[in-house]
Amino acid sequence: MWGSWVKLNWIGRVINRCYDFPHNNYVFQSKNPKRFSEWFVTPKANIMLGTTIETDHYWDWNFKSGAPSIEERYNGMLHLPKGTIKFITIEPIMDFHLKSLMDMIRNIHPHFVTIGADSKGHGLNEPSWEKVEALIVALGKEGIEIRQKTNLDRLKKMGGRQ
Repeated sequence: MWGSWVKLNWIGRVINRCYDFPHNNYVFQSKNPKRFSEWFVTPKANIMLGTTIETDHYWDWNFKSGAPSIEERYNGMLHLPKGTIKFITIEPIMDFHLKSLMDMIRNIHPHFVTIGADSKGHGLNEPSWEKVEALIVALGKEGIEIRQKTNLDRLKKMGGRQ
């Protein structure tokens, strides 16, 4: 719905339909979150906006997915209006630098972060369980809600092995 090829009037029809039912809650997630700013210039209490950030290694994932770069996604989330309810999905989690990834997450101010592993066997450069656990602890210290996907169990069982 948020891809660069999607016509503005189509997005507008969907958003206006949501506004017809203000008592419902809506969740929009996109790898192209800069388009959110075209529609949400003030925060809406019933709309949550999110993106996927698999790693802080900008160079590691972009060439594989064809989606906007992680840097573009990060910047798109930064430019949402203050007070917007935001979330981040880190799935499939890829190797990362803890400080750098935490800085990105802190700057976005998400309501929650969902973390999941590669469930489709793409052979990605995954972090050790110890790194994932360190991320979970760091998020907890920031008071950010953490939603762990069950597919992380595979990394947990592997322990420190990759």
